[in-house]
Amino acid sequence: AGYRSILFSELTLGSNVFLGGGVEYSPSNLPIKVSAMRGQLIAPTPPGTYRNGVEIPPTYQRMGQGVKITGYRKADQYDLTLFHAADDPSSIQPETVGTGTNLITPEENFVVELSVRKQIMSQLTIDLKYAQSLYNLDSRSPSVESENFINQLFKPAIRTNASTQNNKAIIGRLNYTQEKYNLYLNYRRIDPEYKSMGSVFLTNDIEDVTAGLNVNLLQRKINLDINGGVQSNNLDQDKLSQMKRVIGAVNLYYNINERSNLLLNYSNFNASTEYSAFETLDSLNYVQVTQNAGVTFNHALGNNLKGSLFVQGNLQRLTDSNNDDASFYNFSTGYQTK
Repeated sequence: AGYRSILFSELTLGSNVFLGGGVEYSPSNLPIKVSAMRGQLIAPTPPGTYRNGVEIPPTYQRMGQGVKITGYRKADQYDLTLFHAADDPSSIQPETVGTGTNLITPEENFVVELSVRKQIMSQLTIDLKYAQSLYNLDSRSPSVESENFINQLFKPAIRTNASTQNNKAIIGRLNYTQEKYNLYLNYRRIDPEYKSMGSVFLTNDIEDVTAGLNVNLLQRKINLDINGGVQSNNLDQDKLSQMKRVIGAVNLYYNINERSNLLLNYSNFNASTEYSAFETLDSLNYVQVTQNAGVTFNHALGNNLKGSLFVQGNLQRLTDSNNDDASFYNFSTGYQTK
């Protein structure tokens, strides 16, 4: 046991550091792999705790456990992931749980994810992930019977109450590969209130579609990646504004020789925000365009010198709907040791 991190997926257990242990088992006579973990995700912190003169937000002790079962069939892969975590209400004395802005409630979460990687043809593969999260904002609330199918299905794993949130997430990728290039199409939709106690940096309330082309040229000395797509939030249409972004990027990697390589990149982000909850205005639009261009050169030193020299530069330009613009430049060079 000790501090460690395990990655099941970004939708369930996403490399969070925890105090505990994990195991992995792959029987030689079966095409499966089983991974499991259990440990403390958050240590208890009562209100009034200070560190370096700064008050630390109060927390209950949070324990979590999860298991991931992976099955293989030829080039296909199937995964079932279960993750459960809960705060311990007894880890902080009842009279010290906080008041006002420091008031906290013990929470509980259960997430299940099904994923599949399927080879449709020799060059075409599809990846799909579907996750469902039940999240109790206050696990002390009395149980409530729900007719929701998902709540009924997960009833043995988590007790639902008036504070229970039920949300889903979907991630998909279609990939077509040839010897010198591959085409890909990505889709992602994460509900506004979707969250997992095992993946605290997960972004929710987002939907995006991206497509791209990756090409190898000159006997794989050059790799070119071009991608673009659209992204939006406010999926439930219940916020004062909605952000829509058009994204485009180009990355070129050139392996000049055994010691030197060059990386060029350019991206363009067109973000449009629409404010629609005004009494006197039907809508108010704000547009911002962000452009980034960068170059990095690396050269590995030889003979008795172990390390490499690098030179990199970056340019960023911002332009908004009021025709105001700003540019930022960055240049650096240095030496990296091995």
